[in-house]
Amino acid sequence: MRASLLALTFVCCAAPASPASAPAAPATPSTPRLPAARAGVWTETLCEPSALVWSTQGWIVGDNEKEMGVYLLDDALQPTRLLAFSPDESVRVDDIEALTGDLVVGSHSRTRKGQGRDEKPDRFKVLVRNTGASGTLDLSALQGDDGARLRGAQDTDLTRTHPGLDPFNIEGAAMVGPSLLLGLRGPLDDDHKALVLVSPPPSSAGPMTVSRVLHLDLGGEGVRELTPWRDGLLVVTGPSDGDAATPGSTAPRAHHLWWWPKLDAPATRLDVSLPGSTEGAWPLDPTHLLVVIDGKKAADPAPGEPKSRRCEVPGAWAVVDVSLP
Repeated sequence: MRASLLALTFVCCAAPASPASAPAAPATPSTPRLPAARAGVWTETLCEPSALVWSTQGWIVGDNEKEMGVYLLDDALQPTRLLAFSPDESVRVDDIEALTGDLVVGSHSRTRKGQGRDEKPDRFKVLVRNTGASGTLDLSALQGDDGARLRGAQDTDLTRTHPGLDPFNIEGAAMVGPSLLLGLRGPLDDDHKALVLVSPPPSSAGPMTVSRVLHLDLGGEGVRELTPWRDGLLVVTGPSDGDAATPGSTAPRAHHLWWWPKLDAPATRLDVSLPGSTEGAWPLDPTHLLVVIDGKKAADPAPGEPKSRRCEVPGAWAVVDVSLP
């Protein structure tokens, strides 16, 4: 358990409004402010927050399970839904895992229970939020070991019979120039390096194809988030197998933060441990990072029973002290 949204136009030095005019809404600051509190929970509203981005609108967060959709956070970090998905909608992103710019990115995953998230053609994997344009990543033309590994990781039968092959899961996304980077939680390569796919963003030209696969040494962990910072990227990492707890313990395994200065350079792990199940992160300034932490919805009901909408563990957020390069 992966650029600005909605450019706003500001007019300098306009004449002051007359007394009869409604007061103008305050502009969203160009850089995020440090919240008054250091941490909080969302109770029933955001059960499984999965991505975080700062935009000209403010904070945008995605929820990928109980109340699947995209939300705007106010100054107190309380959410208002911007974009919702339901099973009967004609355009939908299953399993939201990343946000970047106007893009809402799904995991493209198939679950170990044999459920193919991409088997219904009306459920798109990448959505351009402002225009409704959408696309799905196509791995069919990817050659060599990378192509075989990634297609195998999308094969539910193969991942069930080969426990060492983690299922295909996109969990991070970032625009770098004209290219969309998609960071995978799994699978890892034979050297336990994480894989980052380079693709064009969705367009009317056809399916999204992979032009390059980057192999990134992240200490044997998979990508959980890609966040722009200065001229590079911050990378949140966690277990590639998706198991949030250490065997014999109920405590989530810690996630980590890396600095990736450019695509052809190695990443460096920063001296900070993030909360277990960190799913999104964004720098407030060089010494503070806002993170969103995955919760847990109630277990799926038995066949024939109504699906539970209860949140067993609520989603949360926290400010983490860091020292960014």
